Parts: sequence; structure tokens; C-alpha cells
Amino acid sequence: MCGYIGKNVVGIEVGDIVFTKSQHKSYQIDNYRNVVKIPENVLPEHAIFSRLAGVSMASLRLTKIPSGEKVLVTGLGAVGFMAMQIYSNLGYEVIGVEPNEHRRNLMKKLGFTVFESVPFTNEKYNKKIALALECSGIESAVLDCCNIVRPRGEVSLVGVPWKKYCDISSQEILHTIFYKYVTVYSGWESDLPRENSDYVYVSENQNYRTCLRFMEAGKMNFEDSYLIKPYTQAAQVFEDIKNKKKGCIN
Repeated sequence: MCGYIGKNVVGIEVGDIVFTKSQHKSYQIDNYRNVVKIPENVLPEHAIFSRLAGVSMASLRLTKIPSGEKVLVTGLGAVGFMAMQIYSNLGYEVIGVEPNEHRRNLMKKLGFTVFESVPFTNEKYNKKIALALECSGIESAVLDCCNIVRPRGEVSLVGVPWKKYCDISSQEILHTIFYKYVTVYSGWESDLPRENSDYVYVSENQNYRTCLRFMEAGKMNFEDSYLIKPYTQAAQVFEDIKNKKKGCIN
């Protein structure tokens, strides 16, 4: 909530609730051009999910896949959870892959089709996926995405490859990319500018605003997807997320 604003601030008043992509602090000071005003009927605890939605939405700047085609999301942590809902709202036919039963059930409860592993034996999806959003950051998942997309399909590397998970050969991935004409690109969201400007109409804040509009229209569901804890328990919360404790989607 804005407690103080500078004299040259436009469009924001004291008491307005705004979202800003910033670090964890006791209080925030930011340029008003870097914040996004939250609609009145959107809960603040829901609005913060727009940050996670923006991660996969960065791929919209690069994809050539039109609305209506099939999209696969692998890795249904908080980023994948939002990706499935956002791309579904944009008109894509979205399915997910997640080995964690709690995460699968969460998405199934929202009406999505979710598999424990990539559905290569399912004729409806094998070689029919147009765009794969790989949100886990695991090498084997990247290879699976390359194998299941249709010829000239796309794979966006949304998940960060923090560490080595397996010993698959790069040749396996490259062979699939070459012979299936797969387009693979980085899904790094910080490649986007923070805000729109003249002749630049794709930005992080624009993606946040789009997500907030979906929330305002009641098109995003957060049931059973978060808990509210006091800041004094922050260390324990981060530890639970790190250890993938039951109930955590990240």
C-alpha cells in the first residue's frame, strides 16, 4: 500500500495498493513507472502471483505458435501452475506434466489434463504439441519436450538449469532438434524491458497487467495453492519450499 508518493507521481494516490518487482525488504521505494496498480477486487495475496505468471509470459514475445494450438507445460511448481492458467486464458489447449502427486491433483482440480510423465503413448498429444514450456530446468525434460513437439514445434526454456540432474548426451537433444526442425529458445523473463515505451509494447509490467486483468475477471484460480504465514516464520517457509514439503507448489 502506498504510504507516501512524490510530487511528480501520476496515476497513483496514497492508499493505493500496487505491485512492484523488487527485493524482499521491510519497505519499498520505487519509481512510479515501475509499479503496477492492483485492481480493487483483486486480493494482494493473489496479485503477487502475477510475478510468477510473468516468467512464462516472456515466451509470448518469441513464439510463433498461434492461439488454439496445443501447449505442454512441464514442471508444475508456482511458475508452471501460473503458466497453465495464463496460456489457457489466451486460448491455447494446455496440458501439464508433473511427477509430484500433490501438484498434479491441484491442477486436475482446476480442470486441467495432467500427466505424471510426458505422454508419448497418447496419440492425441504425441507429436501434436506445438509449444512446450519447460518449467523444471531439468535436462531430461528438455529432451522430452523436443521429442513430443510436432515438426517445427517450439520449446521455451523457462526453468533455470541451476545444476546438472542427469547424464544425457547433448547429441540426443541436438539430433532431435535438427531432424524435427524444433525451435528452442531461452524463456528468461528479464530479457524484456520493465515497462512499455514508444514503439515497444511488450514488457514485464505489461505482462503483469494482463495477468491482473485475468484475476479481475475471475479467470485465475488460487484454491489450495498458497498459505499465509507471519514474516517471523519466513526462514521455515523457505526451508519447506526447498525441501518440497507437502502442501508447497514451488
